[in-house]
Amino acid sequence: MNKRIDLKSVILKTSNEWSICKDVITKGIVAYESDTNKFKLGNGLEIFSNLPYIHAETSTSETSALVERLRVLEDKVLDLSLSSSDKQEATVSGGQIKVPTGANDVKVVNQEMTKASSLKADTIAIKSLKVESTNTSLSKLTLEGSDLTISNSSFSGEFSKLNETTQKATGTNVIQVQVPTTSSTLILKDTVIDTPLAYNGLLTNNSNLKSVLIDNVKMLGRFDNNAITISGSEDNSVITISNCEFDTISNLLRISNISNSTGVVINIINCSINQWEQDEPQWRGMICCQDYTSESVEAEKTNNLFAPEKIKINITNCSLNGKKLTNADKEDLIYVYRSKEAKENGKGTYRLSDDESIFPTIIIS
Repeated sequence: MNKRIDLKSVILKTSNEWSICKDVITKGIVAYESDTNKFKLGNGLEIFSNLPYIHAETSTSETSALVERLRVLEDKVLDLSLSSSDKQEATVSGGQIKVPTGANDVKVVNQEMTKASSLKADTIAIKSLKVESTNTSLSKLTLEGSDLTISNSSFSGEFSKLNETTQKATGTNVIQVQVPTTSSTLILKDTVIDTPLAYNGLLTNNSNLKSVLIDNVKMLGRFDNNAITISGSEDNSVITISNCEFDTISNLLRISNISNSTGVVINIINCSINQWEQDEPQWRGMICCQDYTSESVEAEKTNNLFAPEKIKINITNCSLNGKKLTNADKEDLIYVYRSKEAKENGKGTYRLSDDESIFPTIIIS
């Protein structure tokens, strides 16, 4: 029997809205009451009112409560994924991970990787993977699938080369994710990326992510571009980055919203940044909003991909250089970069004081 739980998304409604909802809740869907901080887990058979609540420790912070509940649930998902008999074990040959031919569900447990590897399957569960990279091997891990989990793993060494002219990293990401045309889940937790030089720590490069949880991840060393890049996600997606440590970065998170989605919620909770990598203030910020899909300056303005009604960002109990971030820091924490405009007239970079209507809703507490 396949016991794997597919946690594909979190659906947020008020308790009253859920009480009148007569739809069967899909198996693995988290049905979350936004006004009570309680939730239920769909079984694919029953409507919300017939399902039991999942009990967890309560919290006064809605975002903290949600991430704590998700963490409990994701632990269960991972344990079931790794013990599931339908998952085939990937092999390592010459330092490269190989997916068995025709495998749909794959697990990688207690392996070592020294060469760039690409894994493609419907579901991939990785635990206790040790990755070592050099500036010749550039051991990037590429994952393609709809249900992806990496936990208790370590990545070390050089993942990019240094451009001798610009003195900036060129080349690869540490972890790159490609998801298919269905709602997808990504979990990265309890993992260390320790590198003297990398371009991006984690990059997702298309738009069908529904649920992202990045928890207890340490990105140590220098990340010249972004620590985390999420190119796009579905409507009403939830992206949570919690209990993470970032050493030397330009941006903690770059978002691009290539799908022009609405109702996107980003939670950044209990995270710390040691220092900015860039000497130029215009490129510094916890969050970079970059539109790289619009074909012209006019299209960038019309699409307005990061408008307040499209994306909401909650920053809770986060710090920079040991100082807790507050609303007074908001101006320096987020910027919008319009790529086409930068190329045409050298402007491109905007801060909140320029025009709040082109920025996500941002709440710092």
